[in-house]
Amino acid sequence: MAKALRLDESLIITRHGAAVLEDVSAAVIADLHIGFEGVMAQKGLFLPKVQLEAIIENLEALISEMGPDILIVAGDLKHEFSKNISQEWSEVRRFLDFVLERVELIVVRGNHDNYLGAILAERGVPFVRKLEMGRWTIVHGHEMLEDWKGTLIMGHEHPSISIRDEVGAVYRFPAFLYSRERRILVLPPQSIYASGTDVSAYSREDLLSPILREFGLEGFEAYPIMEDLGVVDLGMRVGAV
Repeated sequence: MAKALRLDESLIITRHGAAVLEDVSAAVIADLHIGFEGVMAQKGLFLPKVQLEAIIENLEALISEMGPDILIVAGDLKHEFSKNISQEWSEVRRFLDFVLERVELIVVRGNHDNYLGAILAERGVPFVRKLEMGRWTIVHGHEMLEDWKGTLIMGHEHPSISIRDEVGAVYRFPAFLYSRERRILVLPPQSIYASGTDVSAYSREDLLSPILREFGLEGFEAYPIMEDLGVVDLGMRVGAV
């Protein structure tokens, strides 16, 4: 079992929660939710401000190990729905500076990314609703999409999978979901606080993405990310786990 897993001739999923598109030298991540701790503090829940450091450390390893020229964020770079709070302004700028010193950056708009355009414009970072690049279509996934070019890569759902061990303990892991028939790849979140959808036991109406509610997840391949093993192929199919 490897740290990364090849799904086709130019698509690799990695332990960093990224899809690497070798034919266009790009890596795609989703759902960073930068500024989450600041939003929770406003609601009276004080969390240690560790998420950005974890994301940067993860991306440093991704860029070093996989060598993409372009990083694509498939939505929800930030967390707060309304006006940007001070932690978001400073942390998003720090994230942008980190990435742009290393690779080109493109951001696809997510449902949490209100007011993000001004911050991105400062650095000249493209901000789009949908990105088509080679045989790939990249969206966040919060809006319905009837058809797409090539393989669709999306976030929004924050998928995870639960696995029971031999003594009955249940462990939950972030996971990639992939349908070769539908040509859809769903990315796990970068946020360390994202709980998301446990596809081990789900109902279609509970899915966050209208795209996935339309098709359902039955038959999707599920690839969990385990801390020591990376991306693992356990032969899992949604509806059969």
